[in-house]
Amino acid sequence: MCFSKETITLEDVKQWIVDINSYLTKNLKLKGINGAAEDDLQLLRSKLKYVPEALEELLRNHNGQIQLLESYKTLSVKEIIDAVEEYKIYGFWNNDYIPIAKDMDGALLIIQADKGLLYYL
Repeated sequence: MCFSKETITLEDVKQWIVDINSYLTKNLKLKGINGAAEDDLQLLRSKLKYVPEALEELLRNHNGQIQLLESYKTLSVKEIIDAVEEYKIYGFWNNDYIPIAKDMDGALLIIQADKGLLYYL
């Protein structure tokens, strides 16, 4: 099922990362927020047909666990790769799907990279 077809620019993502970092550091006293290593991003690029630049920027700064919506958290590089491997055996799976978040029940938020669509599964 499709949520929307909105364009999120790289600049939007960069501003969002700055805002999240400020909030986490100020309100939760978190320091040393870890992003994905370049080797992990290279592995992701090798496993997926296409990785949007905005997603790479997000992963480079936060390798998963950012709260989205009410119950979803963003996936790490490893979790994205694992989800693709798990779901690609199903007939409905499209090679352009990229899982980006999961809720506490295991439902995924997926972007369709070639169309800029967001789905939940």
